[in-house]
Amino acid sequence: MNKILILPELYDKVSAGWPFAVIKKIYDADLNKNFYYIHNWWSLELWNISDDTLKRKILNVIKFFLSKISSFPIFLNIIKILIVDYIKLWKLNLYNYKFIISHDILKSYLILRFYKEDKLINVYHWQWSMYTEYCDLGWYKKNFFIKVILNHIEKYVYTNAYKIWFPSYWTYEALIKTHSELKNIIEKRNLEINILYNSIDFNIELTNNNNLEKYLINDWYNFITISSIVYAKWVDRIPEFLKWLKDKWIKFKWIVVWRRNSYSDKLKENIKKFNIQNETYLHENWVPKSDIYWLLSKSDFYIMFHRYSIFDLATLEAMYFGNIPILSNVWWNKEVILENNWLLLDEDNLYDVDKFIKFLENNNKDNLSNLNKEIIKNNFNGSRVVD
Repeated sequence: MNKILILPELYDKVSAGWPFAVIKKIYDADLNKNFYYIHNWWSLELWNISDDTLKRKILNVIKFFLSKISSFPIFLNIIKILIVDYIKLWKLNLYNYKFIISHDILKSYLILRFYKEDKLINVYHWQWSMYTEYCDLGWYKKNFFIKVILNHIEKYVYTNAYKIWFPSYWTYEALIKTHSELKNIIEKRNLEINILYNSIDFNIELTNNNNLEKYLINDWYNFITISSIVYAKWVDRIPEFLKWLKDKWIKFKWIVVWRRNSYSDKLKENIKKFNIQNETYLHENWVPKSDIYWLLSKSDFYIMFHRYSIFDLATLEAMYFGNIPILSNVWWNKEVILENNWLLLDEDNLYDVDKFIKFLENNNKDNLSNLNKEIIKNNFNGSRVVD
């Protein structure tokens, strides 16, 4: 088979968004269908084997073992994930593929370790090193055994993968800052490293959404945020910034197209606390991509105060439709400031609305809008990713 396998998943038709925008570009360009896409890896059948073979008996033993692991030390949960992924990979006949593109480092490790595939391309999709991600974000308590396991996995993958792709330069920086042993390994492989920035779909038709249009107000500043309300996005910090804007007698509307998550209640509390209920519209329902693009074509500013981000696709989409991004000064957000085209606010001075006002006074808003459109067209148009 001369096909290329892409893991962990890709959907055929998703109009609200794609889990991995880089892979969507490949999918769209794959006219001859040279790629094989695993649809919904998470629900891929794990235990069923049609005949009563040795494989079935082995799976039954493994299934029993895994059912008992929850009472074992926490680091064994990682072993459990590896075993489950190994069984799913076992069913895919990996030797049939010319290349394998993996967005999951645990799957990459299993393929390299047990299948000895020399044409695996690993796409980095973490904020930092695995150990930092697991422990600093509260998934696990810091643990020597977890650190040993995860550091070994990372070193093995970055030493042996055929190619290594990063979604931005800052993701590379974040990785080596939090796992310094990888710096020499990756630098020795300079020719096998590629930065594949997110890019947007220029071909989606715009659809007028009357439910959203009525909340836009001409001659006011229309801010928009598109996000799941989670710790990483830190949308709940935005109301205080807007409150100070309101105190300056600046009229605005803030539309949030959101997906309810762990910080949703905190967001609502802060909207009320800072008295911007009348200026805010929370749209919790699913919105097609064509409607979101239309909304972005009508708004003025895209505002997002990330705690951290590897590369935010919604920001690029907003820029393409002329929005001026107002963002927190975190890693990746610095990477597409090419011509003073947006405003970054430092963590220790996040609510500096005077800086925002001065930024507008010193720049023509229409010129900034057009500049952002050109930056996206020239630098994030998808063709370089596909090539």
